Amino acid sequence: MNLEDHRNHLQNIRKKNKARRIALTPQQVGESSLLISNRLWRTRNMMRARRIACYFGVHGEVSCQHIIDQAWSRGREIFLPVISGTKLNFAQYSEKSTLTSNRFGILEPVCFDADLVSGRLIDVVLAPLLAFDQSGHRIGMGGGFYDRTFHFLLNRSTWKHPCLIGLAYDFQLVNRLQPNAFDVPMQKIVTETTNYGSV
Repeated sequence: MNLEDHRNHLQNIRKKNKARRIALTPQQVGESSLLISNRLWRTRNMMRARRIACYFGVHGEVSCQHIIDQAWSRGREIFLPVISGTKLNFAQYSEKSTLTSNRFGILEPVCFDADLVSGRLIDVVLAPLLAFDQSGHRIGMGGGFYDRTFHFLLNRSTWKHPCLIGLAYDFQLVNRLQPNAFDVPMQKIVTETTNYGSV
């Protein structure tokens, strides 16, 4: 597959899966997200994690609300991504946090720059996606924020910290994705019915 065909292939996957995800009803998102949350909390990484980065789902993405509620009840710290230039930093999130919309209309905690935490200091980072394959390759919305933020993981052969876990619906699985050199794969992906990777 040449470069142009590859781009068209990715564009078609994005268009198809984005439309299918947006078509999900709030009830379907809620029910699937609860199943995913329950599976996620049974994984070794989540059982051990103290600092967990979540996200606010938009356009039918898997919701992290059940995960956040469980984390708080277990005494864990929750962080949310904050756009810092072309990368992400993370701000601690609590029920008392004040939120504001970023340039993509996604809510972020209001905080001082000094309060932002590097992704290197998070134990588990949960990421949304549009499509994925069984090797952990992921198609996001095309902004590249997670790839740029966690590019340092590509230089590590063994110790992978933080653990990147994609949250997905079963229908988002595709046969195979051809990653770019700068793409950072998810170490694990959790859906309603299956865990991919050594979770």
